[in-house]
Amino acid sequence: MARSGDPIRRTVTIVLTLLTASGNPAPASEASGLERETPLEAPSLPGGTLENDGLDNLVVRRTITALGNRFYDAFARAWRDQTIEARGVITVEERPWMSEGTEVVIRYQHEVIQRLRVWPRNPGPEEVAEATAARVAQIIQRYQRPLGGNGEGQQGLEE
Repeated sequence: MARSGDPIRRTVTIVLTLLTASGNPAPASEASGLERETPLEAPSLPGGTLENDGLDNLVVRRTITALGNRFYDAFARAWRDQTIEARGVITVEERPWMSEGTEVVIRYQHEVIQRLRVWPRNPGPEEVAEATAARVAQIIQRYQRPLGGNGEGQQGLEE
């Protein structure tokens, strides 16, 4: 049993007292660049912040199995044939199942817009991907329509 006059106990008590009193475990001179008090900020841009990162109409692959890769390849080919240009990134994610098949999730601007199950055959991933690319194009077109301009183009379509 440690006595109250034990040097180890006294050292621990002093260190705890110093930490509690200062609130900072290390002096500022010893802090590395990663432990700065104020975080680094991006330089200001002339004209304000960017609304878009410039990666429009990009299809990103996040598949891990051969089945998912087949689906992605066919989806990317079919997407190039679509007439719409997405104002953002489209991500094809895969969640393999222990049984047959895999779940594919299509995201647009980080939001899930299509979720489907893909099987190795009947219908194959290529046929499913072509139909999915057409559906995704319709969804993105409906989503982007209100964002495009001041609405004058929409009134002209209705007349």
